[in-house]
This record gives sequence, C-alpha cells and structure tokens, in this order.
Amino acid sequence: MTLAARRPEAAEGVAAELRQSTGNDAIDIAALDLVDLRSVKAFADLWKWPLHILVNNARIMAVPERQETPQGFELQFGTNYVGDTSR
Repeated sequence: MTLAARRPEAAEGVAAELRQSTGNDAIDIAALDLVDLRSVKAFADLWKWPLHILVNNARIMAVPERQETPQGFELQFGTNYVGDTSR
C-alpha cells in the first residue's frame, strides 16, 4: 500500500498507525503534490505496480486570492482537475 502525500513527513504518523493497526509493514509513503505537474509526473514515473484502488481526496476550494500552479493554471482548477490524474 502506498500513501501519496503532498507532505510525506506529515503522513508518516498515519502510515505508522496503519502499520500497527493492520499488522502490514508494507505501507509506504510517496511524495505527490497535485498542484505541480512535475510532482505528478515524478510519482507516475516511479509507479511500477498494478493499481488496485485509488482514493482521491485532495481538493482545494475557495482560494481567497488568485494563485497559480507552477505551470500557470489557476490553483483550484490546476489542483482539482489538471493535477487529478484519475480524470
């Protein structure tokens, strides 16, 4: 199982809890920031296994001031639609 996280260090606690509660030591964390397509590509390039399930819950909404992704997309659109590789 792989947990893809924008901040892998922040996901370590969740991974440790899952390892303990399930007895599965094969729970890894990988960096994935949907805001930056370079991160999406790097994650996809490293993925070498079958994909059995995908849970998408990384969404942003109502950004108070216009912000852009590194590729120039408006932040909400770039994260929720362009960076969401399941579409």
